[in-house]
Amino acid sequence: MHPYIFNTFENILSEKEISGPVLEIGAVPRKNTLLNLPVLKNVSEKVGINLDGPFVYNDLIFHQCNANKMDIFSDDQFGIVLCNAMLEHDRFFWKTVMEIKRVTKPGGLV
Repeated sequence: MHPYIFNTFENILSEKEISGPVLEIGAVPRKNTLLNLPVLKNVSEKVGINLDGPFVYNDLIFHQCNANKMDIFSDDQFGIVLCNAMLEHDRFFWKTVMEIKRVTKPGGLV
Protein backbone atom coordinates (compact mmCIF):
# COMPACT_ATOMS: atom_id res chain seq x y z
CA MET A 1 0.00 0.00 0.00
CA HIS A 2 1.27 3.43 -0.88
CA PRO A 3 2.34 5.44 2.20
CA TYR A 4 -0.05 8.25 1.22
CA ILE A 5 -3.04 5.89 1.39
CA PHE A 6 -1.82 4.40 4.68
CA ASN A 7 -1.42 7.88 6.17
CA THR A 8 -4.83 8.95 4.87
CA PHE A 9 -6.49 6.06 6.69
CA GLU A 10 -4.53 7.01 9.81
CA ASN A 11 -5.71 10.62 9.57
CA ILE A 12 -9.35 9.65 9.03
CA LEU A 13 -9.37 7.20 11.94
CA SER A 14 -7.53 9.57 14.28
CA GLU A 15 -10.60 11.82 14.15
CA LYS A 16 -12.96 8.99 15.14
CA GLU A 17 -13.76 7.20 18.34
CA ILE A 18 -11.99 3.87 18.01
CA SER A 19 -13.51 0.76 19.50
CA GLY A 20 -12.62 -2.79 18.58
CA PRO A 21 -12.56 -5.36 17.40
CA VAL A 22 -11.42 -4.36 13.92
CA LEU A 23 -11.77 -6.31 10.67
CA GLU A 24 -9.78 -5.64 7.51
CA ILE A 25 -11.13 -7.18 4.32
CA GLY A 26 -8.47 -8.01 1.75
CA ALA A 27 -5.80 -7.79 4.42
CA VAL A 28 -2.28 -8.91 3.59
CA PRO A 29 0.40 -10.11 6.03
CA ARG A 30 2.72 -7.14 5.59
CA LYS A 31 3.93 -4.19 7.60
CA ASN A 32 1.62 -1.79 5.74
CA THR A 33 -1.62 -3.68 6.33
CA LEU A 34 -4.32 -1.35 7.65
CA LEU A 35 -4.44 -3.42 10.82
CA ASN A 36 -1.00 -1.98 11.63
CA LEU A 37 -2.20 1.62 11.66
CA PRO A 38 -0.80 3.31 14.78
CA VAL A 39 -4.27 4.62 15.70
CA LEU A 40 -5.42 0.98 16.10
CA LYS A 41 -2.63 -0.06 18.48
CA ASN A 42 -4.93 -0.35 21.52
CA VAL A 43 -8.01 -2.03 20.02
CA SER A 44 -9.15 -5.26 21.64
CA GLU A 45 -8.76 -7.46 18.56
CA LYS A 46 -7.52 -7.14 14.97
CA VAL A 47 -8.62 -9.65 12.35
CA GLY A 48 -7.92 -9.81 8.62
CA ILE A 49 -9.48 -11.85 5.86
CA ASN A 50 -8.23 -12.67 2.40
CA LEU A 51 -9.04 -15.23 -0.28
CA ASP A 52 -5.58 -16.67 0.44
CA GLY A 53 -4.45 -17.79 3.83
CA PRO A 54 -4.59 -18.44 6.65
CA PHE A 55 -1.60 -16.37 7.74
CA VAL A 56 -0.10 -15.12 10.97
CA TYR A 57 1.96 -11.95 10.89
CA ASN A 58 3.39 -10.70 14.17
CA ASP A 59 0.33 -10.60 16.45
CA LEU A 60 -2.19 -10.48 13.59
CA ILE A 61 -4.35 -13.34 12.35
CA PHE A 62 -5.49 -13.48 8.72
CA HIS A 63 -8.27 -15.94 7.94
CA GLN A 64 -8.97 -17.44 4.55
CA CYS A 65 -12.45 -16.18 3.81
CA ASN A 66 -14.52 -14.88 0.94
CA ALA A 67 -15.96 -11.48 1.87
CA ASN A 68 -19.16 -12.36 0.00
CA LYS A 69 -20.01 -14.82 2.79
CA MET A 70 -18.25 -14.08 6.07
CA ASP A 71 -20.04 -16.79 8.03
CA ILE A 72 -16.99 -17.23 10.28
CA PHE A 73 -18.11 -14.02 12.01
CA SER A 74 -21.24 -13.29 13.98
CA ASP A 75 -23.64 -10.41 13.46
CA ASP A 76 -22.56 -7.07 14.94
CA GLN A 77 -19.07 -8.37 15.79
CA PHE A 78 -16.82 -5.49 14.67
CA GLY A 79 -16.65 -1.85 15.70
CA ILE A 80 -14.64 -1.00 12.58
CA VAL A 81 -14.48 -2.70 9.18
CA LEU A 82 -11.78 -1.52 6.78
CA CYS A 83 -10.90 -2.32 3.19
CA ASN A 84 -8.80 -0.64 0.53
CA ALA A 85 -8.45 -1.33 -3.20
CA MET A 86 -10.53 -4.47 -2.90
CA LEU A 87 -14.18 -3.91 -3.76
CA GLU A 88 -13.43 -3.01 -7.38
CA HIS A 89 -12.01 -6.53 -7.82
CA ASP A 90 -14.99 -8.24 -6.20
CA ARG A 91 -17.29 -9.68 -8.84
CA PHE A 92 -20.16 -9.75 -6.34
CA PHE A 93 -19.27 -6.60 -4.37
CA TRP A 94 -22.89 -6.05 -3.27
CA LYS A 95 -22.72 -9.32 -1.33
CA THR A 96 -19.60 -8.07 0.42
CA VAL A 97 -21.28 -4.76 1.25
CA MET A 98 -24.23 -6.67 2.76
CA GLU A 99 -21.84 -8.80 4.79
CA ILE A 100 -19.95 -5.72 5.98
CA LYS A 101 -23.24 -4.29 7.19
CA ARG A 102 -24.08 -7.55 8.95
CA VAL A 103 -20.77 -7.93 10.83
CA THR A 104 -20.48 -4.26 11.83
CA LYS A 105 -21.90 -3.23 15.19
CA PRO A 106 -24.69 -0.64 15.14
CA GLY A 107 -23.01 2.74 14.98
CA GLY A 108 -19.76 1.11 13.86
CA LEU A 109 -17.37 2.62 11.33
CA VAL A 110 -16.96 1.30 7.79
